[in-house]
Amino acid sequence: MGSWFLATGISQYLGGPVATYAAVARRVTDPVQTLPLYTHLFYRLGIVALIGALAAIAIVPLLELLSVPEDTIAIPAGIPGTIRKKE
Repeated sequence: MGSWFLATGISQYLGGPVATYAAVARRVTDPVQTLPLYTHLFYRLGIVALIGALAAIAIVPLLELLSVPEDTIAIPAGIPGTIRKKE
């Protein structure tokens, strides 16, 4: 639950600069005038998403090392609340 709140907080924080970057002056009402601004914004957001995807792909080997099958975890006898499989 804590990671959920952390991710929400970070996304709220990062949403501020994106909204500021996408701000259009009040006098501009023609969509054609705002097209270059939003095109550039989506281009930059796409680059950030691509970098994030590459970073996620890069940490896959680390995540595979951290995830081990349950059968290989040794649970010492006598720890309250643990259930040992019969061998």
